[in-house]
Amino acid sequence: MPESAMGKGFRAYVERTQRIRDLSSPLLREIGDAARYSEVLKENFMQIGQLAQLNRQMIRKEIIPFLTSQSLVSEEMIRKVKELVASLMNASLLKAIDLILVDALSQRLVKDAYDKGDEQYIIKMLDKTIEDSYLLMAQVNRIGVADYLSEFYRSRGVAALDVLMTYLEKEKFQMLSPEMRAIIMVNVRYGAALYESLKPLPAVYATRRLEILERALQVSDDPFYRNLLPDYNWGYHYFRMYEYYYQTDARNLSRDAWKRMAEIGARLLKLYDSDVSFFSQLRGRKEIEGRCLYVQFNAGDLSVEEFQDQIFRYFNERDENDYSSQGLAQNLELPMDYLRALDFSALTETQMINADKIYRSALLYMFHAPRQGILGALLDNFIQLTEEFHEIPGGVTFGVFALSALAAIHPPTYVHSRMVAELTKCLCEHLLRCSPERFIGFDGYLDADSVRTHHNEISDFAFKAALHHDIGKITMMDTIFIYGRDLLDAEFKMIQFHPRAGAEKMRQFASTREYVDIAEGHHRWHDGSQGYPEGFDNTQSPKRVIIDLVACADSMDAATDNIGRSYKAGKSLKDVIREVEAEAGTRYAGWLPELLSQPEVQEDLTRLLAEKRDQIYRETYQLLRHLGALSS
Repeated sequence: MPESAMGKGFRAYVERTQRIRDLSSPLLREIGDAARYSEVLKENFMQIGQLAQLNRQMIRKEIIPFLTSQSLVSEEMIRKVKELVASLMNASLLKAIDLILVDALSQRLVKDAYDKGDEQYIIKMLDKTIEDSYLLMAQVNRIGVADYLSEFYRSRGVAALDVLMTYLEKEKFQMLSPEMRAIIMVNVRYGAALYESLKPLPAVYATRRLEILERALQVSDDPFYRNLLPDYNWGYHYFRMYEYYYQTDARNLSRDAWKRMAEIGARLLKLYDSDVSFFSQLRGRKEIEGRCLYVQFNAGDLSVEEFQDQIFRYFNERDENDYSSQGLAQNLELPMDYLRALDFSALTETQMINADKIYRSALLYMFHAPRQGILGALLDNFIQLTEEFHEIPGGVTFGVFALSALAAIHPPTYVHSRMVAELTKCLCEHLLRCSPERFIGFDGYLDADSVRTHHNEISDFAFKAALHHDIGKITMMDTIFIYGRDLLDAEFKMIQFHPRAGAEKMRQFASTREYVDIAEGHHRWHDGSQGYPEGFDNTQSPKRVIIDLVACADSMDAATDNIGRSYKAGKSLKDVIREVEAEAGTRYAGWLPELLSQPEVQEDLTRLLAEKRDQIYRETYQLLRHLGALSS
């Protein structure tokens, strides 16, 4: 392909990817009624399938050969790839369309830079490596159970940072061009971002982060560097440096450290007020003030009552339709700080009302969120808020909260969960009828008679367990949204964490704790030989029979769904049954083929697959309409 046509092809890829995002979650105001909702999604996913086919062709023909090539890259190709990368991600605007692909492309250019031995090229690509590593680390941190993957990206970024910081040696620094000096100076402060987390940092990381920032302050105040960068935007530099400093949050941070952060926060506000017209484009003043309140509270300068009253006032002043940096802060970040300061073992009535209001408001905020670009930033804040979630008597439970979040963020995943629950219940009730002995040992039932006696309880449990099986996908929804191309290896690794991510979160709450084994085990093979996550032995679970039923129902819905399978037509029930028969005893339970062979079972499953999915889409439409009405 001529290089001029390549640039056009790259632009088309970006446009198709953006269009796919829009089509996968249509706006309710564009749909007239519930009956039309599933039809719109079917039509949209047919378009997604066509767009995705074009994207996959481009990836196979152009991107994969580029990524695997050992040849030096032409200047024109470098320019086109950088344009593609810029279109797929803009970190300063919190917009990321395809971060994993961006990183793969950038790492190919890193190799090219070292192959050529071009110092300026190397510096630029190390700078990009640090940025990508930070963003990927943040994305993985959301999952909560992928520490080794998070550490991989952190370590990669730190290694690149260490190389760049060698250029701070004064003799080396003055030999660089102004452009390269600016890159080094940016990373003097930006390296601190590599020591961020959705949870309070361990002491070793907090110490390293503050060391980086103290060095950044010293370097920035040094006349040597300032004189060599006369055109550098020092105001912006100090703003970001102060911001990184006062956003540090760690376990067991000393009072002196919090006092130092309070001092830095005061500097930031003073700098902000020196040029409001410029700095207001970066952050809102309320956003800064809110964080300063949290720092002052931890420094001992505000009582808990003063802090809670002031921070909740900022929350009440929020614009529920503002998705800027300040909007994210007032709708998600600041209320999270409020929750952190609560003693959930002794809540007042006002505090219970406020906490429940925060949870419900967060769901509405996610429901109304634009689908393009900012999903990653939204999820970072939303998942961080769930870390502070507590179930309150009379308030929203975690199960309802999580399922509502699935519906608000990605309706097809919510519909899938509902369908798996219906299919599981159907299979469970037929198995209870014909083979109740399969449930002996479940929930302490010692014989078939006690199983029959508790038929309804077992069926209800199976339905609810299946309904919650994919809660872990909330943490990685921006990866779930990748319809426009085949998943890359890094994305497969992330997806495989969703059973454990869901289980770890569900384990914390009374409303979901009893379903943990099903969430964690539904992608393990019946015989325990394969599947994910490793380390969970489904063969020893007292709920193994329910895990087996959910695993079958999960595969059945995914295989027959004509909406979610935009890349190919859904299979027939007979096709699925043949696949279960072929892998019975290994992937699937050995007793499933006999169960699925029964005419009455096939009749009920056929009815569910033919009618229930559309009904669930209609119900989902009404749920989302209700969410929207709550904020109007």
